[in-house]
Amino acid sequence: RSVTPLQRENLSETDFINHWESFLGELGTREIKVEVGEIDKSKKQASVKFKIKYVTKYGELVHEPTIVYVKSRNQWKISWQWDYLWPGYTPESKFVINEKSIPILRLEDKNGTVLARRGDWMTVYVIPRVMFDWNKHLAALSEVTGDSAAQVNDRVRSAIPDKYPRYVGYLDPKLTELGKDLVVNIPGATLDDNDYLVIPDSSLSREPIAQQIKDLQEKNPELFYINAEIYLENANGEKEFIKSKEDFIKDTVITI
Repeated sequence: RSVTPLQRENLSETDFINHWESFLGELGTREIKVEVGEIDKSKKQASVKFKIKYVTKYGELVHEPTIVYVKSRNQWKISWQWDYLWPGYTPESKFVINEKSIPILRLEDKNGTVLARRGDWMTVYVIPRVMFDWNKHLAALSEVTGDSAAQVNDRVRSAIPDKYPRYVGYLDPKLTELGKDLVVNIPGATLDDNDYLVIPDSSLSREPIAQQIKDLQEKNPELFYINAEIYLENANGEKEFIKSKEDFIKDTVITI
């Protein structure tokens, strides 16, 4: 951790990581995108504006903090504040989340035949540290998600430390419930409940429908984020909304 020496003495690395992972986990964070903005720098201090985008199971949450760095022994160290993660956040805070469902209700063809319907499905996670045969693991994870090995690699390698479960992708919709057994047999892989478009078991065209679902998700990811009320509650019980009902996307039917 590149924090100031005094902060490093008062906050163990283990505690820091645990708080960080708790923050990300509560929001169901899948990816973090960071852009560096304006920099104001003097000899011993610098202020840097960032745009941080948390891509979560509830959608994209954007925070634009100004992070302060101080120079110590010719090295730049972060003057750490917990609200760099989110306005008002502290380790004593908690997220209160009231989940609903993803907005997309069903996928139909032009004749009105239902190809897939909103229902209970799974997302796949893996602990990178146990991926001893990296390429073999990538191939197995690619098989159960239907995403390329390169896509899986980028997602899994994007986060440190590597001892926590990392988001891989949705269980491939072309798989039936038996797909869960494939995941269980991958060392370090786990499943998490998540709404998705589910193809009827009776369907004879699972593979092309699954590809249509993936194409739709890539084009309109907002239809696959879970509608939810989210607010941050501090140690005094004060609440600040992050997402409210006004942010919900209405149930949507897509015809292809």
